[in-house]
Amino acid sequence: MRDDHRLPADSDLTSAHGVLTRTNWAALQHAYGRAADAPEMLIALLNTDQGVRTKALGDLHDVLHHQNTIYEATVPTARYVAAILSDPRTMLPVDKVRGTFPGCMRAKLLTGP
Repeated sequence: MRDDHRLPADSDLTSAHGVLTRTNWAALQHAYGRAADAPEMLIALLNTDQGVRTKALGDLHDVLHHQNTIYEATVPTARYVAAILSDPRTMLPVDKVRGTFPGCMRAKLLTGP
C-alpha cells in the first residue's frame, strides 16, 4: 500500500517537476534529518554556475545518499536524478573534488562520487 502523503503519484514518477512538487519532502528523512531542503539541493544540479552544480552533486552524495545508506528521501531523489539525465544541462562540467577528476555531471550522476 502506497503512503499517499509521502510519494508522488505513479503518473509523476518520470517527471522531475512532478517528483519535486508531489513529494512531501518534509515528511522524509535524509542523513541529517528532515529532507525539506532536498528540492533546493536537487534543483541546484541544473544550475548554470559550475560551483553551484558541484556543491549540489556533493549534497546529493553526502546528504541524500550518505555513505551508500538508503534513506526515505533516497527513492524520490533517485527518481528526480533519473528524470533529469536526458536534460542537456547534465552534460555541463562539475569541479574536481577530492579523489576525482573534473568531468560532466551526467557521468558523475551515473557512476557516483
